[in-house]
Amino acid sequence: MSDNLHEAIGAMSIRDDDPIDLPDNPCFSVFEENATSLLGRLLNPSCQPMDEMIETMPRVWRVYNRVRGIALSNERFQFMFQREEDLVTVLNDRPWSFNHWMMLLDRWVPIPLKDFLTTVDVWVRISRIPMNHYRLETMDFLASKVGKAFIRAQVRLDITRPALEKKVLNLPSGGQAVIEFEYEKLRKRCFHCLRLTHERPNCPYLREKVKPVFKEVVVSSNGGASNLKDLVGTVPPPGPAVPPGFSPMFPQLAEEERNAAL
Repeated sequence: MSDNLHEAIGAMSIRDDDPIDLPDNPCFSVFEENATSLLGRLLNPSCQPMDEMIETMPRVWRVYNRVRGIALSNERFQFMFQREEDLVTVLNDRPWSFNHWMMLLDRWVPIPLKDFLTTVDVWVRISRIPMNHYRLETMDFLASKVGKAFIRAQVRLDITRPALEKKVLNLPSGGQAVIEFEYEKLRKRCFHCLRLTHERPNCPYLREKVKPVFKEVVVSSNGGASNLKDLVGTVPPPGPAVPPGFSPMFPQLAEEERNAAL
């Protein structure tokens, strides 16, 4: 008995590279529980506390006692619904926002697609179209420049792209027109790049460099009035300054040695 046990222990390896086969058994999956659930994503989690969102949204949807929220990460979450009709109602009223920032919602699927929770369907109003080109084909063409167009002017907006407010349209006659886009239910966005995932101070596309401004005071030798000069990007000359009316210390030393002594 002891010999067999010793051989079995000796045959064991700390590093076993063989994959583990998960049995095809319902007890190892949660497909049934997830069938009536929604997966979601916060677009600006720094301004959207996950715990507050999970506590608030069931009240907004009026299903507080019939849904349970779970935080999957700092930006991803899941809501488990008791009733199918509640889930469908929430989906049909998209898009939703929390703390004035957008949040993505979609129904749970066993194998999500590559673009899962990366797009949002919004209605957009296109205005200021030139009268001579006021046709359905023109509107469909303009809507396609914002996102993937569907019936009416519903577009599927990629959250990695800016939500454009206007676009210059080149007319066949050689002129130009400025087309404006107004998005329904779309709340806050970055004022710099127009994306939905951050505010302007946190914009990764903002690269403003502020030049330092130095002030130099020029004093007349007789101690009279002084005038102020603005030197942009200029560094004041190094070395200690001698106040007007005073003699420099250590006059017997050279300038570099005197500065070092001071």
